[in-house]
Amino acid sequence: MMKFMRTSSLLGLSLLLLSTCTLAESLATRTPPSVQEFTDEHGAAIVAIPSGGFMMGSEDGYENEAPVHEVWLDEYAIDVYEVTNEDYARFLSEKGNWEEGGVTWYDASSERAQIRLQGEAWAAEAGYARHPVVKVSWYGAQAYCAWRGARLPTEAQWERAARGGLEGRRYPWGDENPTCGMDDLSGANYRACGEERLPVGSYPPNGFGLYDMAGNVWEWTADWFAADAYQDALAENPSGPLDGAYRVLRGGSYQMDAKLLRVAWRGKVTPDNRDDEGGFRCAR
Repeated sequence: MMKFMRTSSLLGLSLLLLSTCTLAESLATRTPPSVQEFTDEHGAAIVAIPSGGFMMGSEDGYENEAPVHEVWLDEYAIDVYEVTNEDYARFLSEKGNWEEGGVTWYDASSERAQIRLQGEAWAAEAGYARHPVVKVSWYGAQAYCAWRGARLPTEAQWERAARGGLEGRRYPWGDENPTCGMDDLSGANYRACGEERLPVGSYPPNGFGLYDMAGNVWEWTADWFAADAYQDALAENPSGPLDGAYRVLRGGSYQMDAKLLRVAWRGKVTPDNRDDEGGFRCAR
């Protein structure tokens, strides 16, 4: 598989071809844009999503999801899978577990932690290497992404990726309620499925080939949270408020009800939070 850094000509060409399309023209098409999968320098699978527009938010969810508004995003790439325990263990082994925001990046002292320090190296516990990492603060998630030459996705980037090319739908697969069937297109890991994390990629991907955009673990984004963020949102490449008390999380988790798995759902927690439900993926 080609390395991401060798794709600049291909991605640049798609940018050039799409630059002449207006936002209205992009929103009018019902055919999901084609995407390409690559691997980055650390071996992580990523998908390059071409520039384009989409309708962000929901009018039939919570108040902080409205109003629905048009957003244009430049081309970006995002991880195919949530970051796993084995991924994060490699990072900790190289960089260490530093304190930031009053807490260490990873809460290794928790009984629920699945990464342990063994001698001078960190390693995932047996049987949990491919499970999504949890117990990671926002600072720890951002530090990992920076180590990979990436960053956390903005809230808008996350939502467009989660929609997988579908407009106006509740979930990454459409409007059907989620099920626990691993062969179902509407399958997802949520409260009804046993309240346990599962290895990444256990359920079918969305239209962009991305896994676990609903359920399993909720995901950190780069943005600060504001309940009225959509009232005067930027139409191009929005990045949220300049500051705040909480960071936005998306996607719902294995401990949440189906309504919180919707692509427009917006959660909030303080950036020092390190719980059993929170994970992340990176973008660039």
